[in-house]
Amino acid sequence: LTALKAIYPQWFGDQSRWWYEDWYKMIEEYPAGYQAKAYMPSNEINKIFADECVKLFSKQITPEKAYDELAAKIVPIKIDE
Repeated sequence: LTALKAIYPQWFGDQSRWWYEDWYKMIEEYPAGYQAKAYMPSNEINKIFADECVKLFSKQITPEKAYDELAAKIVPIKIDE
């Protein structure tokens, strides 16, 4: 954890609290309500999701735009197991 604080100081402290507050607000307002099925290729999808979350939580895009971007990027490569 100390190494991460040194490399990414912006991830820690009061300046990162907004991320957690927005995340919890979002999952309370839009609960999934189900267990997700396994999917492939998970590494690529996880990267797409993470990138869009950064844009969303830094207020570069709206939740609606994030959803549209996620769907446009993930649906074509997703393979249900």
